[in-house]
Amino acid sequence: MAASNVKGDSLRRRIVLQSKTGCSIAAVEDDFHYFIVVLEHDDREVIAAYSAALRTPWSNCSQAGGLLQQFVGLPLSTHPLRHAAAINPKLQCTHQYDLALMAIAQASRGCRRQYDAKVPDHVSGCAQASLERDGEACLYWTLDRTTILTPERYAGLDLRAFSSWALDDHDDDALEALLVLRRAVMISKGRGMDLDSVETALEDLPQMAGACFVYQPENTAAAHRNKGSTIEHTQRAHELLYDLDSQIAALARSR
Repeated sequence: MAASNVKGDSLRRRIVLQSKTGCSIAAVEDDFHYFIVVLEHDDREVIAAYSAALRTPWSNCSQAGGLLQQFVGLPLSTHPLRHAAAINPKLQCTHQYDLALMAIAQASRGCRRQYDAKVPDHVSGCAQASLERDGEACLYWTLDRTTILTPERYAGLDLRAFSSWALDDHDDDALEALLVLRRAVMISKGRGMDLDSVETALEDLPQMAGACFVYQPENTAAAHRNKGSTIEHTQRAHELLYDLDSQIAALARSR
């Protein structure tokens, strides 16, 4: 895939988590995506799940929203990965799956939480990735591609082998932050690609085969590129999820 025409120097990604009576809402926006996931609950378990796919790289990403029904019946928990083994993420939309897990945790915590991730474009393979939670710095990595160089606690660990180390010695909040920043780093490489140069997801095989809903064999040929869907947010991070309240209201009206 050719080099990207995106101008700027950083991926910016925002996640907002809200808990209201009987429901939890999780939303994400970055250069490539804008999703909202809503989980309804009875204070014990999930009783309904649905989503809105407002900006997606592929034409059939939104179809994965129906698979969120697999979250119905799961008990609430602040541990962001408690239910990860119960649902195969590779059959889901990666981003809606992540949001659903965080919405379960937010339903247990209550109130509101916001994450802001920044991943500068790699220069000679190195970058500094940072994460704020509710406006306060909470995580910072110096990276050589997917290997963490600093801080010392994580030095030498590879984000591609995340599950082998992230579950050790982290409380629920720390683990959630690790998950958020890791995902931002992993998708940031998309800024170095000309995503609009392909017509269907089938052209990304075999390197992406089976990675998520779109890249399942039965879905790739029908996954057409939503050309022009990438938005550069390096200098416009304040615009991420700026219209979230109105989009949530519209989603509620459509139910």
